[in-house]
Amino acid sequence: MLEERVLKELKEIVGEEDLLTEKEDLATYAYDGTTNWVKEPDAVVFPTSAEEVSRILKLANRERIPVTPRGAGTNVSGGSIPIQGGIVLCTTKMNRILKIDKENLVAVVEPGVVLMDFNVALAKEGLFFPPDPQSFLGATMGGVISENAGGPACVKYGVTKQYVLGLEVVFPTGEIVEVGGTTIKNVTGYDLPMLFTGAEGTLGVITKATVALRPLPPATKTLMVIFDDVAVAGENVYRVLSSGIVPSKIELLDNWVINSIERLQPMGLPREADALLLFEVDGVPEAVE
Repeated sequence: MLEERVLKELKEIVGEEDLLTEKEDLATYAYDGTTNWVKEPDAVVFPTSAEEVSRILKLANRERIPVTPRGAGTNVSGGSIPIQGGIVLCTTKMNRILKIDKENLVAVVEPGVVLMDFNVALAKEGLFFPPDPQSFLGATMGGVISENAGGPACVKYGVTKQYVLGLEVVFPTGEIVEVGGTTIKNVTGYDLPMLFTGAEGTLGVITKATVALRPLPPATKTLMVIFDDVAVAGENVYRVLSSGIVPSKIELLDNWVINSIERLQPMGLPREADALLLFEVDGVPEAVE
């Protein structure tokens, strides 16, 4: 339990509405997307700027209070669970898209921007951010970067670390630093953005990110191939890739997964199949067809 003087100082930093201390509220921030591990924090704060994050971390560092950065908590790795209690620093209110640079295929976002909302905004400019974790409907950009998230599209487009150009990060001691830049060929010195990408908030709190974008493909098509042997399905992934054709997405479903889907949300998948391969291809319409 945090001392009253600490809670008072946190309230002075973020305001009464952005500080949670009631047990019922804290329970919401005790688990991630799996609920496999549960540990309640002593307080939850919702900063709205890097300066507020800095003040919170300086306070926590001075008082030796553990801090767990958190976005939407959709991850399944345990990274957002406050195992040692202390403070959960939730970045969901830092949710502005600061810049979309269509000419240079770059955007600047705060960590609380929801991935789905980001791609909706980008689509209006004919762009998209390729990493597509299963949690894209709720996952925030800070979490996507901190988890180095991927998804089916990593086959063609790679994972998050390939799109992080620059970061603004607040160190545990409160210093606000900028690492990286705005260009892909930013090759001088250490690759510091990669140090924080996938670190699950253990090295600092991401408060701003500059990310690379891609033009939105004009056409996509999905194909389903049915197999009576899951091993043969796996072999065919290699055959497709070695042929020089690179689908934008590949997903292998074995019989257990097929039947699990059909039980929970029937969509007409062949329940007797030993495996399915789902392919998505994208590009110009002539090539897709």
